[in-house]
Amino acid sequence: MRTLRIMIAGVVLLVSLPLALVLASDKEPCEAHPDVVQAANLIFAVRRGIHEYKSTYGRLPEHLERLGPNRPGVAPSADSAAIVPSELLETKKYKYQLRYDKSEDGYKVWLTPQNQKKGCGSFLLSSDGTVWVRWSKGEASSQDTLLEGRLRVPGDWMQKRLVAQYPPAWPRELRKPGIQGEVRMRVVADKQGKVRAVGVESGPSELAPYDVDCLKRWSYEPILVDGLHIEAEFPVSIFFKLSSR
Repeated sequence: MRTLRIMIAGVVLLVSLPLALVLASDKEPCEAHPDVVQAANLIFAVRRGIHEYKSTYGRLPEHLERLGPNRPGVAPSADSAAIVPSELLETKKYKYQLRYDKSEDGYKVWLTPQNQKKGCGSFLLSSDGTVWVRWSKGEASSQDTLLEGRLRVPGDWMQKRLVAQYPPAWPRELRKPGIQGEVRMRVVADKQGKVRAVGVESGPSELAPYDVDCLKRWSYEPILVDGLHIEAEFPVSIFFKLSSR
């Protein structure tokens, strides 16, 4: 008897079926950084913080630390405005580097992964409130993608947020020798976490239609950025092979 093996978030389930299904992690050279969602929330928190600081004190902060908390028992001031929580400004814990540039024309804030070998997702905030995100290595610029309602996230990060999933309904004729391999797909989940679009990037054409059909029935926990639900774009790979037992 052959066995269906399903791997979800590190847990292997064995079922008496003649196929094997493995959800693989993304293998692209520069996929989304593991902390990209926290970074996106930080860039919007900084945007709100700078706006509130300027409204309160009539000028831009000299450095972003002034948006942070004041000492216990001391009232907020221009030196410590108590606007942005300290845990958000402590970017080292989630492996991002924050850079702030103030000029007569306004300001810019860059948020860049410290180690881009672990993934991409750099942000740029300009003084008019616009946020851009770069999905290749290096600092973001105004030539990159506007962050508007959708964010790329790592495939394994979304896998942990999976709330409903179904295996592909592969037909019996695909069980013959020679038909196997990995189908790599790019998935978009809507603001409620339901998969609304699936694009095939690579893999056997005989398998892809069944993998796409099953993914359209999957759903995930929604993600929040700046207090709002947004769409998520992420990779999913399904590997099909006949096992020996």
